[in-house]
Formats: sequence, structure tokens, C-alpha cells
Amino acid sequence: MNSSIIQAPIQTPIEAQTTRPHFCTNPMALQGSRCYVDVSRMPDDHYTAPANAGIGIFILNFQVHTVQSIYICHSVLMREAAALALGANLVQALQISQCFFLSDSQQLVQFFHNANKDHPPHWRMKLYTQGYGNVAANLQASLFKITGTSNSTADTLAKHALASSLVELDHSCSRLACGLLCSSLQALLSVDVYDVQIFVASCCV
Repeated sequence: MNSSIIQAPIQTPIEAQTTRPHFCTNPMALQGSRCYVDVSRMPDDHYTAPANAGIGIFILNFQVHTVQSIYICHSVLMREAAALALGANLVQALQISQCFFLSDSQQLVQFFHNANKDHPPHWRMKLYTQGYGNVAANLQASLFKITGTSNSTADTLAKHALASSLVELDHSCSRLACGLLCSSLQALLSVDVYDVQIFVASCCV
């Protein structure tokens, strides 16, 4: 998968936000690494029963000398909460600090900014919400709601994951010399999130 990175001029964090709490209108203005997450599901899936879904995760790691982008997509039983949990675990495995997590799920973002996080909207989510919460606390991470337009890369990956027929990890890295020593691949292999199987990942520098 080809990728291109465009780095926006440095802006102050306040320019990335509006007066609405936890809503980010310009993710590129956030000063730090970013992890975009999104989910794709079948049109007739109304969350009333467990079903396969595609998750897309797009990580921009600004801690390395050359900006590194990592594309990930997979299928999973749960939805937005699983995407967030997986993204957090990958960010931790990649040793990325001060990362902003970005989702277009209003309900999920609101839940994590509530005082009581013991009762998620659905009981099946608790394993994933706890997983994200634990990692996010260690990373001192922030979670923002963004528009669907700003989340287009993760959305495309999620749709690709939902349609994928792969049964095992297909990983590629633009640095041919990396091979099995690629730090992104090692991070992927070290992450274990319940009911999640990663099918495709691409590391681009």
C-alpha cells in the first residue's frame, strides 16, 4: 500500500479544537503522534448481535527521525471499542509517547470523558474499554472526536478489512532491509487483544 505524508505547519494545540469539549476540527494541528481509528460493518448490522466488522487503524509516529506511517486493518467481533483498545496497545508496543487518539464515534469519546467508566454502553465493550483505559493512563494519552472526513484513511482501511479474505498477517515495510527485524512487525506480533486478528499492516517511512 502506497502512502504519502504531508506535515502541516506547526500550530498551537488550541487551534486544533473548537469550543466543544474533546472535539478536534483540525487533527493536523495537534502537536504529537496521532492514532486514527475507525470501524466498518455491514449495512444491515444494527449492533443487536455479535458480527464481524472491519477495523482500520492509521498511526502517524512523529518520534522517529523520518515521519513513519503505519496502516493496519483487520476483522473483529467488537467495534469501535476494540479499535481503540488495539490502537492503544500498538502505540504502547511502538513506544510512542504523547499520542492523540482520534475517533469519529461520538458515543465512545463521550464515554471515556465521563467520570464513571465502569459501565460502558454495552457490557461486551468492557474488556476493550478497560484495556484502552489502562494503556491510555500509562501513556498519558488524549482522546478526541473528529469528523468522518478527517478519519478517511482509517475508514478506508476498515472497509478493506471487512472485505478481506486473508487468514493470516500480511505485513509489508518500505524499508527492504528491515525484514523480520522491522519494529512495527515486532510490535504487531507482541500485541494480543481479545477476538482481534490483524490481517494487513504496512509500515511506510
